[in-house]
This record gives sequence, structure tokens and C-alpha cells, in this order.
Amino acid sequence: MNNWLQVAKYQSGDESPHSKKVQNSNLDPFQFSAFMGATNGCESWSSFLIGTLIKSQDYPIALLTLCGASLFALPLLAGMSLPAKSRDDA
Repeated sequence: MNNWLQVAKYQSGDESPHSKKVQNSNLDPFQFSAFMGATNGCESWSSFLIGTLIKSQDYPIALLTLCGASLFALPLLAGMSLPAKSRDDA
């Protein structure tokens, strides 16, 4: 199971194989659980919101509204990304 967590962390850009940010690897499952909890929370509020918008408006309007919210979030996410590390950095 720990290997899958390492793969997920590496693919998300959180960690490269050449650097270890977390000194205590026992915390890895808790960090992964917190990330998944945040993901599930995002899915639940967006599902609730689009369902509410579909009932009050129409499906195309609801879809475009949430697409706009997603596009608005992209610059925020880009600002939170970690700088890429080269293999030469130790």
C-alpha cells in the first residue's frame, strides 16, 4: 500500500524520488487521507450545487456556471504549484 501512496505523491508533484520532504513516513497515510477527504468534499459540494442549479435553471446553464467556476480556479491552482526540481537537486 505504501508503494501506491508514493506513486500518487510523485505523480501529484508533491515529491520526487530524489528528495524526501516528510521525515516520518508513518504520516504518509494520514496525508493521503486528508487529501482524499478534501477531494470528496469538493465532489459533494459541486454535485449539490449543480443539482440545485439544474432544478432552478436548466442543465446547460448549470454546466456552464460550474465550468466557469473551474476556469476561475485555475489561476489559483497554478499559484499553489511547487517549482519543478531537477534530478541534480539533492
